[in-house]
Amino acid sequence: HYTVDDGLPSNNIYSINADRDHVVWIGTDLGAVRWDAQGITTFGRAEGLVNFVVTAITYGPSGDVWFATAGGVSRYDNNSFENFTQADGIADNRVQDITQGNHGDLWIATLGGATRIQFAGATEPQIEIFVSKPSYHPGETVSCSLSLSNPGQTRALDIYIALIAPNGALYSLTAQGRWLNDDIVPWAQGLAIPSGANITMHPLVSIHLPSYYPRIAEPGTYAFASAIFDASTSQLIGAVAVAAFQVTE
Repeated sequence: HYTVDDGLPSNNIYSINADRDHVVWIGTDLGAVRWDAQGITTFGRAEGLVNFVVTAITYGPSGDVWFATAGGVSRYDNNSFENFTQADGIADNRVQDITQGNHGDLWIATLGGATRIQFAGATEPQIEIFVSKPSYHPGETVSCSLSLSNPGQTRALDIYIALIAPNGALYSLTAQGRWLNDDIVPWAQGLAIPSGANITMHPLVSIHLPSYYPRIAEPGTYAFASAIFDASTSQLIGAVAVAAFQVTE
């Protein structure tokens, strides 16, 4: 067992990860900890971390360390920190998780939706989904937007759009603009996306509350999700993009 008696800043541990050099990184509610052969080093706001509550830790494609915190995201290059917040385009400063995608991009899960950081040199198609604001009341309209880019070669893609209810019910959006909860169907199938394309659909769909099909009537956390697959191989490209929102009374 290792506690504050051994040099940790707190006994409240939120995340642990180890890099390729066997350095252990620990996220606590009082900062990030680097544990290596030289001992324990703590990083907090004084060292450049954007917030001392570290909820998750992952690694970028160049080996730099990324921290999800309660106040944004921090990147550490073994020398200094670079911080990212809502002002830089992250969906919400309250970051819950961060992970590296299949193609080296980073996915950031927040209480206001998901954000992807795409690095230079990426060649795979990318998809993002957004809501106009994080919370809604009956009588308001939820607007969902979609962004699709293809920095590489022209690809044929299958695109899926879904709505997830608090009880786990899942509705898929069809090409005709209808919602189905008894089958998962593509919103677009075999869609040819040219090389260099950047497509934004705003809004992709608008739903006036309360809605009974898809059912967005009870208070709770809902989410739009989107995913892209290679039409020829049926392989998922990247990770599923998610935009969460609250419905309140």
